[in-house]
Amino acid sequence: MKTTKKYIYYAQKNIVPHIILCFFMLFTGGHKTLAQQDINTSFKSLMDNTFQNLEKNRIPHGILIDFGMEFAHVPAYNGTLTDSTYINKRVLKEIYNTLLMSRVTMASSGFVTSEDFDTNWKTNRSKNYIALSGLFFKYSRFDANAYPSKIQFGNNQFSDKYVGGTWQDPYETLQTFALTTPIEVFDGLNFNIKVPQSIFYSNAATSINRLEIDFDNGNGYQQVNFDQEVAVSYTSAGNKIWKYKLVLTNGQLLYAHSKINDNRRFSKSRK
Repeated sequence: MKTTKKYIYYAQKNIVPHIILCFFMLFTGGHKTLAQQDINTSFKSLMDNTFQNLEKNRIPHGILIDFGMEFAHVPAYNGTLTDSTYINKRVLKEIYNTLLMSRVTMASSGFVTSEDFDTNWKTNRSKNYIALSGLFFKYSRFDANAYPSKIQFGNNQFSDKYVGGTWQDPYETLQTFALTTPIEVFDGLNFNIKVPQSIFYSNAATSINRLEIDFDNGNGYQQVNFDQEVAVSYTSAGNKIWKYKLVLTNGQLLYAHSKINDNRRFSKSRK
């Protein structure tokens, strides 16, 4: 069979994962937790074998998105606002888990376990404020034109390529930014928010200059420091779109957004 860039991409990122998923859905019935564990283990074993010959120290930031199980299409959340990239609690966790499973070494910084991600957010709940969680990561993926000029693929395994003794760089470096609230409906028109540093995950924190948020209340963007309580007020209830701006030290601006509803008739506790 002729091996092409398209075949390699779809075989490694789509066909194989879906075969594994379907297999365990069919043969494990209602044992969802066990099935998921088996799927994760089988997928990791497959990827470990497929990527084992790569020189891991050359992979930027120790995160290769092609290596991980894709819960969310992380490149879509690249700091630009689109109608398909609103962030909520579920989406944030899917982005995080995709990055977590894309680590090629356990030494990749900025991560906690998936379980601790949930626990940490719960620990930061308070009756005095709404705790936002988010992330900013730099990661890598194979360049679209990496194969066959910059990467080798044989016997179902990738390996680095050298031309005249010179290593060919097959990677491109990308970044992702996401931020959101734990709930989408708030009780009342006046409340406080906080972005705890402990639940904003990053492997490039030194690249962050500041965070700004537009609460869609007519005041525009305002700077929000980590661990700072900020009062948010509205004159009327209804749907709002919060926009988040991450200003990097190099002057680059990254954006994210989420949908919010503040309803004075909503009685469920934020806690």
